[in-house]
Amino acid sequence: AALYVTTGVNVGAAAKAKKLITIGSDTSCATSGNCVMSVSADPKVEIVVNRAAAAAVGAVFKAAFRMMIREV
Repeated sequence: AALYVTTGVNVGAAAKAKKLITIGSDTSCATSGNCVMSVSADPKVEIVVNRAAAAAVGAVFKAAFRMMIREV
């Protein structure tokens, strides 16, 4: 399961407890560890995955996907 996180919402601890992948549109959400992943499209598509946050919820990504992302 996944949860889309909007700016200003702090659900990090609750999502980790429920093992939910959190996805936001703000890169700082992923870089801070409050989201597992952020996706932005302006000026170009960028997917950022927080390695520690992903591990905390048990998320594992395939090699093909990992080639398209930036891990922090």
